[in-house]
Parts: sequence; structure tokens; C-alpha cells
Amino acid sequence: MNMDITIALEVIGYLDTEFDTHDFIRKLLERHPEVYGRYLVNHGDHGGSVATADGEISSFLARHASDLHITKIGDVPSSNILGNISDNAKWHK
Repeated sequence: MNMDITIALEVIGYLDTEFDTHDFIRKLLERHPEVYGRYLVNHGDHGGSVATADGEISSFLARHASDLHITKIGDVPSSNILGNISDNAKWHK
């Protein structure tokens, strides 16, 4: 599954100058719940679908960082939509 660059750029536009992948995902869920829902459905058979869906979104951001005008500046712990804390990428736009 692949996200539309236009949707990702829109979501990034609502975020602070520095944000982490979980910030992006929460804003994506707020603005385009159907997109996040497709990621969850796509990973529903793998157990831990939120973690695997979030990982795919993180990979998308990394692969398209140049097109999205973002730069990875490290990793930070933060909570996902379920409140589980994990390390994820921190970005600068």
C-alpha cells in the first residue's frame, strides 16, 4: 500500500516544524481516517496491526522524505494511537 504524496504533504502542513512519526499518524487519522484505516486493514492478519501499519507509514516517510521536504533528525520515544510507547523517527520540515 502506498499513501498519496499530496495527502502526506497536507498532513505535514498541519504539524510543527519538528514532529515524530506518531504525530504524523495522529494527524493523518484526524484528517484522513480512511487512509489510516486502509493501512490497518492491510496489516490486520499480522497481529499487532497498529505497529505494522505505523511501521509502513514510517517507511513511506523515509522513502519520500525529499519529496515531502522533511529530514530525519533522530529517533525519539513517543506513544502510538493505543498509548504504547516505542522509538520512532523525529522529522524536521
